[in-house]
Amino acid sequence: MRFQHGDLGKFGLKPGHHIFEAHPTINGQVLDRIASGRVLVRPNVTRFHEDGTTVEFDDGTTEGIDEIVYCTGYRIEHPFLDDALAVLGQERADSNRIRLYKNVFPLRHRNIAFIGLAQPIGALMPVAEMQARWVARVVAGKTDLPSPSDMRDEVDLDWTRHQHNFLPKERHTIEVEYVTYMDELASKIGCKPDVWQMIRQGELGLASKVLFGPAIPAQFRLQGPGKWEGAAHAINDACSAYDFSNREVEGGAV
Repeated sequence: MRFQHGDLGKFGLKPGHHIFEAHPTINGQVLDRIASGRVLVRPNVTRFHEDGTTVEFDDGTTEGIDEIVYCTGYRIEHPFLDDALAVLGQERADSNRIRLYKNVFPLRHRNIAFIGLAQPIGALMPVAEMQARWVARVVAGKTDLPSPSDMRDEVDLDWTRHQHNFLPKERHTIEVEYVTYMDELASKIGCKPDVWQMIRQGELGLASKVLFGPAIPAQFRLQGPGKWEGAAHAINDACSAYDFSNREVEGGAV
């Protein structure tokens, strides 16, 4: 981004944190809209004035606003559960921090699991599928969970890492690093791809695509439980979109 557009501070978009400590804004048109003046960037909102239309920003400036869209996220609540705060290990009702083993299993309740209580920098659907595969194996007795004390220790260790990697705000309490988290769950299931095994079997091309290609879910269907015969083809098909060496355009090859 910096090589292509220069300092993003001139667009008013330079954040006060490091990369990946919060969700990136993925939009190929926002910079053009800002440069043309169709989108105006303002600082954080401090308060709303009593007239209902004036907004005050944290730099002391104010502006009249016609419509306000609240993008405040969600509150993690499970009103259908008795003593939900204790089950999820939440400190208080207004806190989004949960104490679940790998964001899935409660520490003291072995008969319930949560799917989708993770916020990856990436797509949630593959993460939820991986969680469901793990839960299914635990329920079926094919994969064991650690002892409650070991799970508690690992939850504390994960939270320490989390505080180092992400912004300390309520909207980031269930944030996970997509690749690392998927690999962790895959290891518990037994479906994390063994690249060295691929190399020993002469599948150098497939091994290189798993290592250096896009992190697509099909790689977790190559080996182990839930193996899918079409996984290698899906990976090759996805990686072909990144191979520009043989692409033809009008006037000759690129």
